[in-house]
This record gives sequence, C-alpha cells and structure tokens, in this order.
Amino acid sequence: MQTDQLSKIAQKMRAANEKDIEKAQRKVQGAVQSGFHSVKKYFPGLITFYIDYKRYPDAIELANRYLRLSGLNHRVKDTRGLKKLFNCRPGIFKLPMFCGSVDDWEKAVMRLKEIRRKNIQKVVACFLSIVFGIFLFSAYTHSQYSSFDVKKNDTANLYGNIGVLEGSLPFWGKSILLEEYYGLYFKQLVTGPQYLDMYDYNLFKKSISDNEKLVEKIQSWKLSDETRDRFLNTIAKVNFGLQGRILKQEKDYQQASMFFMKALNENDVVEDIFGNDFINSQIALLNAEINMPLEEIKKFMKSELKEGNFNTYMAYGDLFKMLAPPNATAPEFIEYYGEAESNYRKAVSIEPGNVWVHIRLGHLLRDKFTLTGNESFYKMAEIEYLSAKELSAKQGLLPLGALISLGHLHKDRYYRTGDKQELQEGIGNYESALELDPNNIVAFYNLGGIYLREKEADAAISYFERILAINDKFVDSNFRAGDAYYLKFKETYNSTYLEKAKFFFRQQLEQDKQYGVTDFLERGGIQGYGQVIEQYTLMIKVLKNDQKNAPLISRARHILIEAYLRRNEQKDIKAAFEEFQRIKDTLSAKDAESILSRIQARNLVAQLDN
Repeated sequence: MQTDQLSKIAQKMRAANEKDIEKAQRKVQGAVQSGFHSVKKYFPGLITFYIDYKRYPDAIELANRYLRLSGLNHRVKDTRGLKKLFNCRPGIFKLPMFCGSVDDWEKAVMRLKEIRRKNIQKVVACFLSIVFGIFLFSAYTHSQYSSFDVKKNDTANLYGNIGVLEGSLPFWGKSILLEEYYGLYFKQLVTGPQYLDMYDYNLFKKSISDNEKLVEKIQSWKLSDETRDRFLNTIAKVNFGLQGRILKQEKDYQQASMFFMKALNENDVVEDIFGNDFINSQIALLNAEINMPLEEIKKFMKSELKEGNFNTYMAYGDLFKMLAPPNATAPEFIEYYGEAESNYRKAVSIEPGNVWVHIRLGHLLRDKFTLTGNESFYKMAEIEYLSAKELSAKQGLLPLGALISLGHLHKDRYYRTGDKQELQEGIGNYESALELDPNNIVAFYNLGGIYLREKEADAAISYFERILAINDKFVDSNFRAGDAYYLKFKETYNSTYLEKAKFFFRQQLEQDKQYGVTDFLERGGIQGYGQVIEQYTLMIKVLKNDQKNAPLISRARHILIEAYLRRNEQKDIKAAFEEFQRIKDTLSAKDAESILSRIQARNLVAQLDN
C-alpha cells in the first residue's frame, strides 16, 4: 500500500480518535453522580489518551473527578499518586493495557473503598477504646477517691493512709485529697488548742517546743507551696497565742497583749485552729481580767469579732462566764450565765464536732450544778464532757480536756453528796489523763486536792511537790503543799513538817506579792472567796509568831480584806475592819483611804438593810 494511502488512513483514524476524545470529554465534563454509570466507560480511554500524550495535569484532574463521582474523598496530587491509584509498576505505567481498563478503574475504586472502610473501623475502634479507657479511668478514679475520702475519718491511722495514698496510681483529685489528709494530720500534730481549757502552764511551754519540731517535718511533706506556707504561718500564730497565754497566766498582761497582737498580725488569712477571731477573743478576755469596764469590752468585741462566727460566740460565752462567778449571788448572775450558755449553744450549732465548745458548755453546766445542786445540770454537763471525749477519739486528739473535766464533775458531786462512788470516778478520770500525759499538772493538782481533803497528807504532799518541780508558781500549789505539811505536823507534832509548812506558806505569799492582790480570784472558782479566806487565815496563824514574816503577814491581811469585802456577808464587814486596823500603818495613804471608804460604804448599806 502506498505511503499516501497509509497517511490518509492514519489521518482519518486520528480524526476519528480526536472526535471520540472530544465526545468523551464532553460526556465526562457534564457528568453528575446520579448519571455516573452511563459515562464511566469513557474514563479508561480518556485517561489513557492523557497519559499517552503526557498530559498529566489533565489525567490527575480526570482521576480526581472519577473518584469524586465514585463517592470517594481520596484525591490524587501528582503522577506518583496516579501510579499508586492504579497499582501500576513504574516501568509499564505508560502502557494503558496494563492500567487503563474499566476493570482496573473499578479495582482502584473498590480498593480505596475497602481502605476507607477499614480506616473508619479503626477510627471507631479507637474512639470506643478511648471511651472505654475513660470509663475505666473514671471508675478507677471514683473508686479510689471514695475509698480514700472515707479513710479521712480513720484518724488513728491517718499517717499510714497518707503513705498508701502517696503510693497509689494517679487519679483525678488525688493531689486535693492528699492536701486534705495532710491538713487533718497537721491538726493532729500541732499542739496547744487541746490544752486551752486546762490553763496548764507547763503544757503550753511544751506545746511551743513540739510545734517548733513540727516545722521540720512539714518541709518533707508533699504539699503545694501555698498549703505549706499556710501550715507554717498557722504554727507561728499558734505559738504566739500560746506564749500570750503563758504570760497572761504569769500576770504579765502587757507582754501577753503584745504576743496576742503578734499572733493576730502573723497572717490574716490563717483561720485554722487559731483564727483571728480567737485571738481577738483572747484580747477581750485579757481586758476583762485587768478590769476594763464591761461596756468597753463589749464595744471592743463588737468592733473586732465577726457576727455569727464560731469564735465570736465562743468569746462572748467565755466573757459572760468569766463575769458570772464574782456575781454568783447577785441578780445579774442569771443573766450572765444565760448569755454564756446561749452563746455556747450557738457555737455548737455552727460546729457540732468541735471538742472545745462541748467542754466549755460542760464547764458552765457544772458551775450551775455546783451553785444550785440541781442534778439535771450535773447530767447535762456529763453528756457534754462525754461528747467531747468521744469526738476527741474520732478526731485523733488526746481526750485530756474531757477526762480532766469529767474528773472535776465527779469530784464536785462527791463534795456535794458524799457519794464515794463519785470520788472514785473522779480519781479514775484524773489517773486516765495521767496515763496519756504523765506530767499533767492539772491532774496532779486535783488529785492532791482530793487527798488533802480526805486527810491523806502523804499522798497530797507527793502530788503538790511534783507540781512545784514542774512549775513552782502554779496557782496556789505552794499553799496546798504547806497545808498538807501542816496537816502532817498536826498528826505527828514533828517540827520538821511545821517548818516545811512555813516554807511553802512564805513561798505562796511571795508569789502573791509578785502577781497582785487579785490573784486569789482565780483560785477557788465560784466559791473562791470563802476558800481564800480559809487559806490566808491559816497562813497568818502559822506565820504570825515569827517577826521576820511580818511583811508577808501584812500582805496576807491585805488579801483577806479584799476577800471579805468581795464576799460581802454581814460578818465580813467587821472582819475586814479588824484586819484593816492591824495593817493600816503599813499601807500607803491612798490604799488606806480606799479600803476604809469601802468598809464604811458596806457598813452603811448593812445599817440601811437592818
């Protein structure tokens, strides 16, 4: 066949091909997904044409259109993507017969759909795994949190549980729980508050020392910086407060006030154990002790204490209870005790689990029992003390305050009723306190007082001398030791015991000389005046024959005058005047005039009453 003929045939075939290509392009260009099946036959030839003539961008665009019409999101970006789409080997990519058939296109689409299906399965499986993991972690967290949250009440094993919590796997809320645990443990370790109702000078000093050691422990605890600072600031506040109580007991009111102010200013955000209201209440009570007028005290408290606050109610309760005993026989006695009880009960309603408010309320009810003999007050006081004892055990605190208070209550009932069983109950509670704290001065003092009253001089002497070895200025322990030795002297007439009695009586009067005339007001509780009159009358009797004791005897007579005038019974006016006549030459003109005017005023009132 001639070349021209072949050329013409080739041109016709090319023209026919071009028409087919144009037709295919038009069909494909207008295709939509619903009519895809009627045009997909054009794709193999068309893409083969593009590849043959190296029109790769057109081939890529066509492949992407095909994939889109097939409902797939897969997209081709370059020739490498084309090869991967049709699974063609690089060497034969240009040969359409291996890659360009309809079957190849269908296989490519099916392969992509299968990949999509598997990917979706993987995503779903991954999602379900995450959800299941979250569920397991949530269940674990809930279980762990609930378990450790309950264990917070296990105060006896608090430190052991802290170790278990620290060693547990992480869970939501672990760090918060750990800080709560350490907060509870810290309250167990910081000492001082549990002794506040015992007025124990020695324990206050020991508490300060223990708290300073606690600072070192806190540095090793796993705490946030904020919580650690709060604990350290609380210790500083507690120790300042304790030092204030020590100085207050020593009658150094100026220094006591200074330490209370230090506690107040240490950190205004510290409310644990020693809140600002507590410190303010101590300042208010200190003002009451130095005889600031009641209205001024109330004004101070109203301006400084937060209304409706626990410590505010405690402070008002303490204030009115303090004011009541000197006025026990006056009409306002009922008002003061009513105010005190009302405030304590408001405090209980705010913090029913607070040990100290139950003890304070018990003290008030015990005083009412002592004054009236009403058994219902005795029973109510016992309930409050037993509640305090139970709460102490639950909170991991030493129940010293509750045990000492129960001892007081049973002892008071024995003194009123003579019931020996009550006496044994009282002794048992004091001895239980000593098992917990072998150097507890308050327990020693009351046991010594019981044995002195029971005329068991040796036992009384042993307790009072143990007190004086710890704190030689504790209340009237010098007098009590002297009284016990004087009892021993009357039993044996051994002059050694008499000299011992004189020694301790002189020590007591020297102590009174240092701390002020009104020191005796704290000694006998509600019935203190009669007790003080007995004590100082005995000391004068024992010491008066020795001329070197004259200044001390004069001091004792001065205190006797105060006791007579404050008790203010008919016979007391004459007794006060007789004592005044004995020491008037030793008094300053101002003191003499003051005492005489008071005696005359009392005498005038007595005459008008008659």
